Amino acid sequence: SEGGEVKDLPGVGKNLQDHPAVALVFRITPKMAERSTSIYTFAGEMEDYTLAVDLIKDLKEKKNVSPSQMRDVYSHLGTVGTSGFSAGAFLRSPWATDARPDLQLTVFPRVIEPHLIDRSHKLNQQRSANDGNSVQIPIESSAMLVTVALLQPEARYEVKTSQMEKKKKSTSTSIRPDMNHTFGGFDFPLPSVGLPPNKTSYLSDLDVQRLAWGLEEVRRIRSFAPLSRETEEELYPGSSIVDGLLDNHVKEDHLTNSHWSGSTKMGSTDDPTAVVDERLRVIGVEGLRVADAGVMPRVPNGNTHSTVCVVANR
Repeated sequence: SEGGEVKDLPGVGKNLQDHPAVALVFRITPKMAERSTSIYTFAGEMEDYTLAVDLIKDLKEKKNVSPSQMRDVYSHLGTVGTSGFSAGAFLRSPWATDARPDLQLTVFPRVIEPHLIDRSHKLNQQRSANDGNSVQIPIESSAMLVTVALLQPEARYEVKTSQMEKKKKSTSTSIRPDMNHTFGGFDFPLPSVGLPPNKTSYLSDLDVQRLAWGLEEVRRIRSFAPLSRETEEELYPGSSIVDGLLDNHVKEDHLTNSHWSGSTKMGSTDDPTAVVDERLRVIGVEGLRVADAGVMPRVPNGNTHSTVCVVANR
């Protein structure tokens, strides 16, 4: 508001981190595809799921129900009755600096990862406009997906915004076509995410090396049974994408994980890049705390949800 004090903390918006990821899609065998859901079978699977839930409730009220009976009923829950992904793993690449894994694999029974679908759609539009070529990622029940995420990347973004400007009479809170917020007579441009001033690319060479190694490692794992028996050809990016082509694929087609962290990092009061202290208090501002993933100086080695819950619980 007018007359208020603006605290300048240089670290705000800096150090923004994520778990950049890349993906592989494999065709699965017809027999395996029969047990997988798709956009064409979802309605039927939802009905089967509802019926299975009702049957489970009934069985739990009965006595002398055998474990095999319960397992059989639970098996009818289908993909709708799962968390959406079926398996995962943590790997150490040759460039890991200590005993901790630096890559995370997630296996999806079909291509349902929303960031990948959105990224594929945008890339296809861009490439079609440029040269008429596109690489369509199959979204069907006959394909499975494996994502490879980099857990401790060198990659950084930062949150950027331009300086607010005084408006003469407006007090509207609506978002205007120029994507600015107006409140209390001040114009607040909505923030954007971009590269730091001294960087020309998001992923470092080391980031690219580790992600490319992870893709090759997934291919190697997939070559052994039982995956070799249940999968067929690699649909995306394609088995011919190796060496330099694979590095380029990682640079161009990596996707976000929405594990954003670090943009209001915790640190000591003499650290010029710190935004909050060890008790999550914004440095130099009374009565204000930050309690989300922004306070983490480095993105966690895995999904961020549980860590954020611990931070918020403070």
